[in-house]
Amino acid sequence: MLANPCVHKTPLDSLKYIPLFGNPDAYISLGAILRERVEMNDTPLFGLGPSHDDTYLLQRLDLRADIRLGSHVQFLVQFEDAQPYGKDLVSPFDINPLDLRQAFVAISETLGPGTVKFRVGRQEMAFDWQRFISVLDGPNVRQAFDAIWADHETGPWRWIAYALATSIWIDALPFVFTARAAKNVWSRSGAAPQARFGSGFGRLALHPDSGSSQIVQADR
Repeated sequence: MLANPCVHKTPLDSLKYIPLFGNPDAYISLGAILRERVEMNDTPLFGLGPSHDDTYLLQRLDLRADIRLGSHVQFLVQFEDAQPYGKDLVSPFDINPLDLRQAFVAISETLGPGTVKFRVGRQEMAFDWQRFISVLDGPNVRQAFDAIWADHETGPWRWIAYALATSIWIDALPFVFTARAAKNVWSRSGAAPQARFGSGFGRLALHPDSGSSQIVQADR
């Protein structure tokens, strides 16, 4: 939309759309999000044990660059700095100083009557009811995955296959990638507007309300 010269632009729109190569579909988009959240915990653990009242600030800063090379290729890089201020008990879901949150390349191409999409790298993903795969937006540190993701869409059908490893950083230092707890997951599934099914080994979850199913294999 910002490529249209008739669209009214605000001063910061020049950072959202930086054209490349004279192609309106090739551009760089820069963005930043700052989230400040104050939490007050009056009776931790329902008042049981030695815990006491705790009031603290959770801050999360996200910086990103989204590069589109035409309508078929995307590069995205995102950095995150998550900090708790004044919190007594700090967990890996509270702090992640200056880390690489996302860095992936995505490609989409037409294949016959449908579309094929492919994405590889560190990325945020949400799948089905988000019981196994979710971005976890509630905690101060969002969840990202080192993953390979493929998608084929044709007519009312959509087929998805992925392999991923989840990570939780346990070293409160900038850009520490080796200290983590990982869980490997793979799945493949197909979906129509009213039905879903999957194949593979692992746990099968059926959801009669939505007519969906999911199969996931996890190794620790």
